[in-house]
Amino acid sequence: MHSPLILIYHIPKTAGLSLRTYLQDGLSDDQFCLLKPAANSPGNETGSRSNLASLPIKTKSSLKAVMGHEVSFATKDFFPNRQHLFSTVIREPTGRIASNINYALSRIATGDAEYFSNFPNVQDRQRFAAQLYAGERPTELCIEQYIKVQQARSGWPNFQCFWLVAGFSKMIDVSSDQSLAKYAMEILKKFWLVGTFERLSHYMHRLARELNLPPFDIHHNKSIKQICESEMREHLAPYDFSHDNEIHSRYNRD
Repeated sequence: MHSPLILIYHIPKTAGLSLRTYLQDGLSDDQFCLLKPAANSPGNETGSRSNLASLPIKTKSSLKAVMGHEVSFATKDFFPNRQHLFSTVIREPTGRIASNINYALSRIATGDAEYFSNFPNVQDRQRFAAQLYAGERPTELCIEQYIKVQQARSGWPNFQCFWLVAGFSKMIDVSSDQSLAKYAMEILKKFWLVGTFERLSHYMHRLARELNLPPFDIHHNKSIKQICESEMREHLAPYDFSHDNEIHSRYNRD
């Protein structure tokens, strides 16, 4: 009898590096799969959902956990003979966005040009990256540019609820008069385990017990903290994060 397969949907900037490191250290390569686009798939990172179909039956049987941004309700279909336990971590929304901009700035400072897409009005990229590397903080205009880019993305400003509905709507029956938060809440009720970034140790304790792993030590993200959460909240004050706040409040008090 196989143990349940834990499918962890990783919402960006919700302690994913800490969780990934913990699982990779505690599980063998044939027990853990990091699901992400195949182009960025070194080592035991199996790659995109399409590649799961080609996994040998033995590998599918030995896996204990699958984690990634691409995990969705459909991921279970690649493991038809396994019991599935869905899980995720959610975060207070403005803190999550503050972490996201700091991560983008850190990647630019260390030479990753891909993240300039968050700051399209930067003219001298080399100078901007050098200033960040030297510890100079971005201008207020730079922060506003970043917010405008986020506004153009589907789901703004309640990204967490939007992503949950996009990936897991088939878990539940939908009522046309449900709010986005209620919709997401009904989905999360179907999950085996939902944690919050702010109470990560509680989440990890339950996960460790299920996987028979040693206690979890929190690993702090080393990204440059150019912009603090309180400052980001001021910039984000005009926007309505009520749906993400509703699901976060519900699970942050358990």
